[in-house]
Amino acid sequence: MSDSRSEEEMVALYRARADAGDAGAMFSLGVMYANGHGVEQSNIEAFRWYRAAAESANTDAMFNIGLMYVEGRGVEQSDVEALRCFRACADVGDGIAMCNVGMMYANGRGVERSAVEAVRWFRSGAEAGNPKSMFNLAGMYVGGCGVQQSDVEAVRWYRSGAEAGNADAMFNLGVMYEDGRGVERSAVEAVRWYRSGAETGDTASMTNLSLMYKNGDGVEQSDLESVRWCQAGAEAGNADAMFNLGVIYKDGYGVEQNAIEAVRWFRASAEAGNTRAMFNLGWMHQNGSGVERSAVEAVRWYRAGAEAGDANAMFKIGVMYKNGRGVEQSDVEAMRWIKAAASLGDHSAQQCLEKWEQLK
Repeated sequence: MSDSRSEEEMVALYRARADAGDAGAMFSLGVMYANGHGVEQSNIEAFRWYRAAAESANTDAMFNIGLMYVEGRGVEQSDVEALRCFRACADVGDGIAMCNVGMMYANGRGVERSAVEAVRWFRSGAEAGNPKSMFNLAGMYVGGCGVQQSDVEAVRWYRSGAEAGNADAMFNLGVMYEDGRGVERSAVEAVRWYRSGAETGDTASMTNLSLMYKNGDGVEQSDLESVRWCQAGAEAGNADAMFNLGVIYKDGYGVEQNAIEAVRWFRASAEAGNTRAMFNLGWMHQNGSGVERSAVEAVRWYRAGAEAGDANAMFKIGVMYKNGRGVEQSDVEAMRWIKAAASLGDHSAQQCLEKWEQLK
């Protein structure tokens, strides 16, 4: 199917065989409609042909129908129907479907939420060789959800998932080794699994691998490698990596100091929801570093971080209210935010409150 003509010919062939009752051809025709190959894209037609194939016992079609019910593509959204389809596939040994059934139970979609049932289906999927099921089962052991908490069992299943190629499992296995949970602490093993995950494209692994190089933990210290992996994670959209790259440029760690680049990465991270980046972006605006000085913009970003739960940002916006910088002066608002920061353990906020108490 290298060109539109050959795709159209394949559609005609699949249609002729489907009309003759070939379930495999019905499924393939559904795929062509779903992807708009050789025919105008149509979820409704895709669903129609998948259903025809499923009625002829084609489990691949049944699975795809489940996905369409989950997403409401070509049919009215229905978690109940999605679960029915996934369960039908799971009952004949489909490991991916078993994982999906587990997810439905874990999230209470189409069925009453049950961690115990989720574990049962994740275990079935894992034993059937599904890497995502292995990863999910490990997570249930970590949290003690539906099963007795066990870091040892978590490590066992993360390892199985990682060795089967699941990048999330690689990352989490690295974390377990770094923290010494369920296994003897080994920075070298942590680096090995972070590297495996990073080379598979996992951005969290890239971020952690960068930190291991920065600290020389489990690997020879290297600013160059630290920056390389941090940059890779940031450019792939990881909010933590974006924040770390902003810090790298702000402090000139392993690169030439560049406040403008720092602001760019703090902003990208902040817009992706990183509260530390919101605080740092507020600081950059307040001090005119890499950006025009603006108390108003500083307050905007301090407020964003504070409302998202960052204690440093809470303290800073409290101080801005106290001094009337970038916002109308208000002792009430100042006290509210500084108290909030202090309650989260911010030392500066706690000291500030102690001084105010002494002045009473």
